[in-house]
Amino acid sequence: MATMVDKHEVDLTKGPIFSKLIKFALPFVFTNILTLLFHATDIATLRFMVGGKAVAAVSSTASLTSLFINFFVGFSSGASVVLSKCVGSNNVDKARRIVGTAMCFSIIAGIFIMIVAWFGAETFLRGTDCPENLLPQASKYLRVYLLGAPITLFYNLGAGMLRAVGDSLRPMIYLMISGVANIVLNIFFIAVFNLTVEGVAIGTISSQLISSVLIFIAMKRSKGFSRFEFKFLKIHGKEFLEIIAIGLPTAIQSSLFSISNVLIQSSINTFGELAIEGDGGAKQIDAFIYTVGNAIAHASMSFVSQNLGARNMERVKKTINTAILCTIVIQLAFGLICFLWAQPLLSLFVETEGAFIYGKERLLIMSLFYFMSGVMDVFQLSMRAMGKSTTSMILAIFFVCIFRIIWLNSFFLLKPVFLMIFISYPVSWALNILAHILLILPLVKKLTKQFSKQRQGEKTTQEISQTNL
Repeated sequence: MATMVDKHEVDLTKGPIFSKLIKFALPFVFTNILTLLFHATDIATLRFMVGGKAVAAVSSTASLTSLFINFFVGFSSGASVVLSKCVGSNNVDKARRIVGTAMCFSIIAGIFIMIVAWFGAETFLRGTDCPENLLPQASKYLRVYLLGAPITLFYNLGAGMLRAVGDSLRPMIYLMISGVANIVLNIFFIAVFNLTVEGVAIGTISSQLISSVLIFIAMKRSKGFSRFEFKFLKIHGKEFLEIIAIGLPTAIQSSLFSISNVLIQSSINTFGELAIEGDGGAKQIDAFIYTVGNAIAHASMSFVSQNLGARNMERVKKTINTAILCTIVIQLAFGLICFLWAQPLLSLFVETEGAFIYGKERLLIMSLFYFMSGVMDVFQLSMRAMGKSTTSMILAIFFVCIFRIIWLNSFFLLKPVFLMIFISYPVSWALNILAHILLILPLVKKLTKQFSKQRQGEKTTQEISQTNL
């Protein structure tokens, strides 16, 4: 199929890296921030219209919702990498099959999550040591929220397809529209129908449906690599295996991160309702720091993937270095702001002095060291783009997930204070960064030589063909 051009798609294999990375990453950053703002609005709405107990109930489900959703969203990362390489190598036919496979998978996986969560909500929550007095509201919220899993996954995979081809602006715009709707719907369901946690869940699902419809329309109208066509809406075997090769390790890694976070949440839960409320409020704040670095890392993955498709390793190396510098500077700045403004920010989500103390303890560690997570993400996603998703997963398992479990069963037990739970984060990030540095340097060198030989071979073939003519 001939190359098709869409005005929203951007070629990331040419032009200045820094300005282009920032321009591409900014909508990504704002998208993630808007996601957090709208989720924070959910919590704030409950805080002011229902009460702190409802906030604690919803906060206690956070690690489980991440576990359910992030496993399958991990596959979107694999689809994005493969689609980005199609852009770099100008393979439109394959791009169509990748888009169709990804969107079909999102529907199937969403239905699976919906069924499992509906029947197992209480069992899963009890497994996290959710306090009995929070269990009724927490299970109600989890069930209703995950009824929208097919919608959530469709949006996430669709947005991933658009970003893979250089279009990070429209996902942000669609999220803004659905986010405003979310705020209005939350208030509507609580104030008019006198609902509590389920009202927020219904409002969220309804607003996500809006963004999913907009994503679908954008992909249906696209003339470029991200175009969706119903005739391709099925699991294409070869393309699915390519997506799985990158996406499955990513999905497993995301799940293991979530499992370690579930165990951490269980440790937090042992400190009682005030700790859960304070941690939930602080989590709303430090999530903004995390999401900035993570957005830059995902933007750099699209750059790395497209340039790998174009076999331009010099540009790949410059992209990684630029992304690391950006995430350190920006996340440190965000972290300092959040730490210095901890009291007014926490007051938006926390209503008792005891909960505030717990929230500030979490922020002490997370706000000042979250830039390390951003650097780790850049290395992980770059290795994923370079076809080493399994290697990156193994490093994450050992140096983050298993390490945190060991920490909770050793250092934390030796000194079982709230702060000790969160010290495990920067230590695990540092170990993971070091391991990635030791592996990514020889990988870059190997790919540089490989592409150089391929170009030389093509040049020789062309010279022989011209001689024969």
